[in-house]
Amino acid sequence: MSQFARGLLFACFICFYSAAGAFSLAADSSKKAAAEKPEVVNGYLVDMVCVHDEAAHLAELGPKHTTKCLKMPACRDSGYALLLPSNEVLRFDARGNELAAKLIDSAHRDGDWKMRATGKREGDNFQVRTLELEKPKAPVKKTPGRK
Repeated sequence: MSQFARGLLFACFICFYSAAGAFSLAADSSKKAAAEKPEVVNGYLVDMVCVHDEAAHLAELGPKHTTKCLKMPACRDSGYALLLPSNEVLRFDARGNELAAKLIDSAHRDGDWKMRATGKREGDNFQVRTLELEKPKAPVKKTPGRK
C-alpha cells in the first residue's frame, strides 16, 4: 500500500470516529435535556403539620384545608407540600415554601388551594420551579326546566 493510500485511509478513519463521537455527544446532551425537563404535578397545597395530624384522612384534607390554617405559624414553619390525587405528598424545597407563602399571603380565598407545580421530584421531595394557584371552579348553574 502506498504512503498516499495509507494517509487517505488514516484520514477517513479519523473523520469516521470524530463524527461518531460528535453523534454520541449530541445523543447524550439530548438525553440530559430530556431528563432535566420539569415535571408538572397538580394537587392541593397542604402543610406538613396537617399531613401528619390527618394522615388517616388525607383524601379529605386537601379540599377542606383553609387559608387560616395555612397561615398559622406552626403550619407555615412545618413547610408546605402538594397533596396529589393519589394521596401522595410531595414536600416542597425552600423555594417552594417561599412561593407558597407568597401565594397564601396574596390570594383572597378561604380554601380551595388547588395548585399546579413544575419542578423535579426526588423521592417524596419536590424541587419547585414554578407554583401556580388554579382558578376556583365556578358553580354549575342549573337552567330552569333542565334536569
